[in-house]
Amino acid sequence: MSNLESTDLISSKYTVSQEEINSFAKNSGGMGSIHTDPEYAQKTFFKKTLVHGLYMLAIIEKEAHFQFKGSNIKTIEVNYLKPIVVNQEFHIKFIQKQVNDWELSVLTNDKPMIIGTFTL
Repeated sequence: MSNLESTDLISSKYTVSQEEINSFAKNSGGMGSIHTDPEYAQKTFFKKTLVHGLYMLAIIEKEAHFQFKGSNIKTIEVNYLKPIVVNQEFHIKFIQKQVNDWELSVLTNDKPMIIGTFTL
């Protein structure tokens, strides 16, 4: 039996490379060592560089636009539960709650890393 309901949508798998993190850091000014310096990150609890939260939000928005072609997103709210690290595979799941109201989850190995809602 599948956990995927008829109103659920799920993205393809994503990963974010160190090059993509560094490009985002350069363009956004978010040059923190936990994002851009693998040697520094190796000494931390996470052991790898972290994808910027705002970069993850941009990926979520991009995927929502792909899933809901022709719709305008009015609001997106997210809560970061755990960080996504460099080269970590994840996907985004959307669950319809009402006609224009959706829940979203960014999942790695079916574990939620980011949760939230958005309205069309």
